[in-house]
Amino acid sequence: MWDTPRWHAYTGVYRISSLSVARRPAWIVTWCRFKPGLRRHFQNKPQPFGCGFFIFSVCGDSASFSIKPPINNNPYGAVVPTVLTHTAVAVAAGMAFAPKEVPSHFWPLAIACSVIPDADVITFSFGIPYGHFFGHRGFFHSPFFGLFLSLLVVFFFFQDLEIFSKQWFYYLTFFLLLSASHGILDAFTNGGLGIALLSPFKSTRYFFPWTPIEVSPIGIDAFLSRWGLMVIKNEILWVWLPAVLTVVVSKLIRFAMVKY
Repeated sequence: MWDTPRWHAYTGVYRISSLSVARRPAWIVTWCRFKPGLRRHFQNKPQPFGCGFFIFSVCGDSASFSIKPPINNNPYGAVVPTVLTHTAVAVAAGMAFAPKEVPSHFWPLAIACSVIPDADVITFSFGIPYGHFFGHRGFFHSPFFGLFLSLLVVFFFFQDLEIFSKQWFYYLTFFLLLSASHGILDAFTNGGLGIALLSPFKSTRYFFPWTPIEVSPIGIDAFLSRWGLMVIKNEILWVWLPAVLTVVVSKLIRFAMVKY
């Protein structure tokens, strides 16, 4: 009942092999691969993927599936941790590793570096394909772009620092790591295309072998849905909690160093 003309081409029957699950959009996966032990997990259950929901029906050594378009009508569906989570990472990093005295514009710049890679979603509006060099999760999610962005930030907003000084290198490295953290976090998600971590030198998209972070829907209406609540709970466990623990440990170490 979910097969509309737009999505009909993505419905079919594929053989099952003994290889690992390829949790990727159907238009990327031309041959669905499963471990036999995972068949029960996927049987007739909706699974969130990058372009919507897979519905699997397992029978013998084959699996049929249908796709429900994502609730925000974006054909690329949910592909990122939430902006709130990237912001939390920036704030936690600043609290844990920033000097006691930082300029007032440090915090908004830190948050901007952490979230700005997702500005590449506007490329969808210009007809740029997802897998394009400038597509979502492409060049703008790479550490190389993070280096470029951090150089711009330091050059325009920290002009009072001597170039190549200790403080100059600190801010450059800090903003670089924040920007790079965006693509690294996305590589832990379980949907969408992979991340072009080696762009512009290599266009291959990557995921880490372990992908515990649920993909987040794009759009306010979608994010306020039950799916969005599920994503927030997941990110609190896998991102927010480790971030808070990092801040606490950092504060304890600093306190111990001052005391002793």
